[in-house]
Amino acid sequence: MMQGMASTAWPLFELRVTTPQLTLRLPTDAELMRLADRAAGRVLPPEQAIFMTEWTQLPSPRFERNLMQFHWRLRADWTPARWWLALGIYPTGEEDAVGGIDATTEQFARTRAATSGWWLLQEWRGRGLGREALAALAHLLFDGLDAHEVRAIVHPDNAASLGAARAAGFIHDGTERSIGGDGVAYDAVRVLLRRDGWTQRRRADIAIAGLDGCRELFGVRSRAGSDRRPF
Repeated sequence: MMQGMASTAWPLFELRVTTPQLTLRLPTDAELMRLADRAAGRVLPPEQAIFMTEWTQLPSPRFERNLMQFHWRLRADWTPARWWLALGIYPTGEEDAVGGIDATTEQFARTRAATSGWWLLQEWRGRGLGREALAALAHLLFDGLDAHEVRAIVHPDNAASLGAARAAGFIHDGTERSIGGDGVAYDAVRVLLRRDGWTQRRRADIAIAGLDGCRELFGVRSRAGSDRRPF
C-alpha cells in the first residue's frame, strides 16, 4: 500500500499511539493475514472459551476468514456517528501484531464515551502488554479525542484481563448479563475509567501521531497541534 493512498483514502492507517513498550496502529491486510494464521486455535484454550465470544474457537480456515472479514466489515461500516476502531498491538521491536485492542462507540461527538476489548496471543501474555495497550488506548481517547469515559466488560474468572484493567486505572462498575463463548449466560464484570481517573494517571511517555487527518472520521473537530509528543 502506497503511503499517499493510505493517508488520503483511509487516514486511520497513519494513526499511531506509541509507548516505550508498544505501538498501537491499524494493521494492513498482509499483517492481519499473518496474525490470523498465528492466532488460529491459539487465542484461548478450550477451557477459557467462556472468556470471550465464540470466534476464538472457530476451526481453521473459518477462524482466519472470520478475522479478516471482521476487520473489512469495520472499515466498510465506519461512519463518524458509529465507529469501531480495531488496532493491532505491536511490541517495540516487533514487525507483526501480537493481539488487538479496540474502541467502539455511537455518537461519540455527543457522548464522548467508548467501550473497549482486547486480546493477546498466548505467548505474549504475562508481560504487561494488556495493561500497556489499555493505557495507550486511553491516552488516545482522553488526550487525543477528549473522551469522558471508557468502559469494558470482562468475565469474572478472567484474572489477567481484570488485573490489566485495574492497573490501567479502571474501577468496578457493577455487572452485566452476557453470553460467553460457550453460549452460557453469566454475570460479566463492568469496569470503567473516567476522565478524572485517567488524569490522575496521565503519562508523559505516550505519543500520538497522525490524528489530525482522522478527526473527521471520528466525528470530532480538528484542532491545532493535536499530534501529541511526550510532554
